[in-house]
Formats: sequence, C-alpha cells, structure tokens
Amino acid sequence: MKHRHLVDTAFAVALFGLFAGLALLVLLSGAQAYRGIEADASAADTQRTCLNFLAQKVRHYDAVGGVSAGRFGDSDSLELWENIDGTDYVTTIYCLGGKLMELFREADNDLPPESGTPLLDAAALQVSEDGGVLRIACTGTDGKTAGLALALRSEEGAA
Repeated sequence: MKHRHLVDTAFAVALFGLFAGLALLVLLSGAQAYRGIEADASAADTQRTCLNFLAQKVRHYDAVGGVSAGRFGDSDSLELWENIDGTDYVTTIYCLGGKLMELFREADNDLPPESGTPLLDAAALQVSEDGGVLRIACTGTDGKTAGLALALRSEEGAA
C-alpha cells in the first residue's frame, strides 16, 4: 500500500513538473514574439514620425522658392528657405551618422553637416522634386524605407 502511495505521489510531481515546464516554454515563446513585434512597431513609429515631421515642415514653408531638394554633405537634403528682416535663411534637414539632422543657418553661411541638431534615428533620407511634387523617403535603422509624395501648392500659384 505504501508503494502504491509513493508511485501516485511521484506521478503527480512528474505531471506538475511537466505542466510547469510547458508553461515556462509558452511564456518564453510569447516574450520572444512580443520583443519582435515591439521592435517592428518602434521602427515603424520612427519612420512615421520622420515622415510626419517632414510633411509638416514642407507645409509650413510651402511658398514660391520656399522648399527645395538638395544635397548637404554626403546626403540628400530638404531645404526650407525664408527671409527674415531682409536676410535669407535656410533650414536644412539631412541624415548624418544614423540620425536625422536639422541645421538652421544664414543662406550664405557654409557650416559643416556636424553642426546640425540630431532629431531622431534614421539611416538615410532621399529627397527629390519633379514638377511641383516633392518625394521624400526615410530609411530607418532597421533598413526599411517608407515614403510620401507632397504636391507643392506654391507651384500652382497659391500661397
């Protein structure tokens, strides 16, 4: 009788150990999946933030001669022009060293790209202009690229 009680106890402990081990495996698998989903969501959020920021800048500066695509350092750049009290200024947005950078300066002042202010993580920025349409693509540090196209209203004669 004592032998049967020992076998029943050993079976219950083994069954509990199997259940606990499987529960731990499910939890670890779920945590790994969550980390992957969170990393993808974070990268997509950074790209959306980058594109929304650039779209708002373009909308703010959209006037005749106010927005242009250019090159700054070794990167494509978005150049936003304005005149303040008779002096021309340019805000240049570009990528450098894995960061989206912004540099506000007088138009005739040649500052190096390192002078800019880092805004957010981004591996590359592509900017092109064709017939009043500005195309912007932002590549995240994960290598994924998202883009948008903006019609410059100032090209239609509206301010």
